[in-house]
Amino acid sequence: MKSVILIVIGCGALLAGGYVHGVWTDRWNDGSDLAAAAAKLERVPLHLGDWEGKRVERERDARSGLAGSETYQFTNAKTGKNVTVFLACGRPGPVSVHTPEVCYAGNGYEVEKAARFTSPRAGLSGQSFFTSRLVRKRTTEQSSQRIFWAWNGGENWEVSDNPRFAFAGRSILFKMYVIRELTGTTDNLDNDPCVELLELLTPALQKEVFQAR
Repeated sequence: MKSVILIVIGCGALLAGGYVHGVWTDRWNDGSDLAAAAAKLERVPLHLGDWEGKRVERERDARSGLAGSETYQFTNAKTGKNVTVFLACGRPGPVSVHTPEVCYAGNGYEVEKAARFTSPRAGLSGQSFFTSRLVRKRTTEQSSQRIFWAWNGGENWEVSDNPRFAFAGRSILFKMYVIRELTGTTDNLDNDPCVELLELLTPALQKEVFQAR
C-alpha cells in the first residue's frame, strides 16, 4: 500500500511539473494573444503636455522571451530634459525575471538598492514603482542614471520583491522602464523629470493601451 501511495505522489509531482513547464513555455497557446498585446505597445501617445516623443529603433534580443518591446524617447519642450521609456510584454515568467538589477549589472552598471516609490500626483494615484540609481564607472568618466520600473497586468502599475511569484497568475504581463541621465543628485524624487512624464504617461497608457479595443 505504501508503495502505491509513493507512486501516486510521484506521478502527481510529474504531472504538476509538466503543467508548470507547459504554461511557462506556452505549449498549449497559439500566441495570438501575445501578438495582440505586442501590437498595443505601438499605441503609446507621443504628445503629452510639454513632452514630445518619438519611437526609437532598437535591436531586439530573441533570447529574452518577450513577445514584444518598444522604446520611446521623450523631450520636454520647455526644459529640454530627455526621458527614455522602455515597454515590454509577454508571459509573466520571462517578463518578471529580467529586472534592472540583472540587465544593467550585466552591462557594467552598479545598481543601487531599489526603493519603492509612490506619488501624490493625480495621474499616479494607485500606482507604485521601484526606483534606483545606476552608476557606471570608467577610466576617464562616470555616468549615472535614474530609473523607475514596474509591472502591469492590465490595471495598475505594481511592484513586488518576488515578481515571478506575484504575477504568475496573469496571462500577459507588461513591464515599463523610465530612465534619464543624471547630472547631479536629486533629493525630491517627486519633482524628477521621469515622474513628471509618468504623471501624464500613466493615464494615457491606461486609456490607449490597456483599455483600447
